Amino acid sequence: MGSAPSKLREIPRDAWTHRLRRRLLTIPGIFLGALLWLLTAPLIGLLAFVVDLFRPVGGTELRPTRWATLRMWLFAGAYLGGEALGLMWLLGDWIRSGFGSRPERLRELAHATQRR
Repeated sequence: MGSAPSKLREIPRDAWTHRLRRRLLTIPGIFLGALLWLLTAPLIGLLAFVVDLFRPVGGTELRPTRWATLRMWLFAGAYLGGEALGLMWLLGDWIRSGFGSRPERLRELAHATQRR
């Protein structure tokens, strides 16, 4: 019952135009989302708090789901904030690598950032 040796395929690399287009869409989207969250956080946070005050508690007897709306709103802010801070840190890595002129150094810095 031997199995045929698996052949590892090399993952095709994206064309630089595809990568650039994707980054031009997602990176500003993260920063725009974080900015919108910051601008609307007081109002929507208060609204979520009021909704959760009057919403019946669901879930089970052992695990009631209190403050679900407010927690979800805060989670969205933490996610967007973390993504924005990570992107700014990676921008610093890119600058420290000579604006991308030393790709090996950039790779080392980016990997070190991801390990943190």
